[in-house]
Amino acid sequence: RLDKARVGAEGETVDGPDRKLVLVTARESAGANVSGITYGSQSLTQAVAPVGFRKTDIWYLDAPDVGTQDIVITYAANCKARTGVMSLQNAASGDPSVSGAVQSTVSVDVTTTAANTLVLAVYNENNGGIAPSSTSFTDTLMNGTGGSCDVNGGWISEAVPGLKAYSWTADTNQCSIAYAGFVAPPPPPPTDIVLVEGSAFHYDGDSGNATNTLSNF
Repeated sequence: RLDKARVGAEGETVDGPDRKLVLVTARESAGANVSGITYGSQSLTQAVAPVGFRKTDIWYLDAPDVGTQDIVITYAANCKARTGVMSLQNAASGDPSVSGAVQSTVSVDVTTTAANTLVLAVYNENNGGIAPSSTSFTDTLMNGTGGSCDVNGGWISEAVPGLKAYSWTADTNQCSIAYAGFVAPPPPPPTDIVLVEGSAFHYDGDSGNATNTLSNF
């Protein structure tokens, strides 16, 4: 089962199996794309690329170093942004099991394929006067403004796989949503080594040749 662990504001990860660091950055400038993110000396990988005018990306890092590290986000231009960070344990390595981004809507449908998928989703809009909020999640990761953008996002562990809808009460002004689902790694194989029946044999290569060929093995 995938578990959430603590990350301090300074970027502290606790020790545990199958660690994964997840970062969301939401900003107000269309030209301020992210050119790279580092956690100490380790580089994060982009899982979700932004869409629309209000940019929101999701990045991740497998096996982050344990302890306190600086998180450095490099943007292509000056911008005001909000950032959320999660540390996961017992998380499968690589890209999320499901991910994407949509714009000009206050809701998104996500189909999970594994039990207990942790779904993270973040809404970002040009502040229109109504602070975005949502009842779709059990926990809140981000809530507030970054310059003229207004951000709200959270996560929920979906026990049963299938189609789920996540929505916000908001202005829908130049808005976008980024989402990703994270799962536990597959179970390990049996610990005992198994010999395939009939596959063990002896070959007499004492023929003096430089090359021995085992035909039709």
